[in-house]
Amino acid sequence: MDPGKRVSITYVNDTGRDDFSVYVSGMPYVASDPSSFVAWQTLRSQSTAAFLFPARAGVGLVWEGVTYDPKVTPSTATWEVTTTRDMEPVVQQVPHKPSSGNLVIVKNLTKLSQLTIGIFKGKKIFLTKKNVQPDRTYRFNVTSNVYFNAGYRGDVQGQNFRVNIADFEDGVVVVVKYIDEEFIFSAASPDIARSMFRKEDQHALLTN
Repeated sequence: MDPGKRVSITYVNDTGRDDFSVYVSGMPYVASDPSSFVAWQTLRSQSTAAFLFPARAGVGLVWEGVTYDPKVTPSTATWEVTTTRDMEPVVQQVPHKPSSGNLVIVKNLTKLSQLTIGIFKGKKIFLTKKNVQPDRTYRFNVTSNVYFNAGYRGDVQGQNFRVNIADFEDGVVVVVKYIDEEFIFSAASPDIARSMFRKEDQHALLTN
């Protein structure tokens, strides 16, 4: 994907229900480790919503409830987390130390407790490592995959419907239906999605 690309994602709730939320994330939901999950976007009961997926990512920190502004990074980079004179965390790129593939490597050189390292997209956490340990190195595989999960009041169900945004550089429409007591997701290009809906339902797709 072009590093400057921003792809439009349109969400359509075709369930006829408004009592659930959809959680969009950069990682699949793992039922055995729910605390590691973080929602990049949360869609609550609305019939349609639209947001952008930026190809560029940023490395940022969360400590003592404060988010430290993410710094934009290429997909292959190595970063170090240190502290300022005021003992606040700061992240800096290591010169001349690229990583490989889609990896972003972050070395925590601090002794701070309850520190979270995050990969941000659009100033929201997309991937995360919570409560990182001192003197440890963490690797993030930053891809163009996003995962959609339905849930009730934060209870994620774990459908893990994956969309590779690189396959939809002109935009993607993700539709959720409720069939036989299950949430079913599908994805299509905007042109194909428009042909699937009645004329009176197409306006939302055309304007998002």
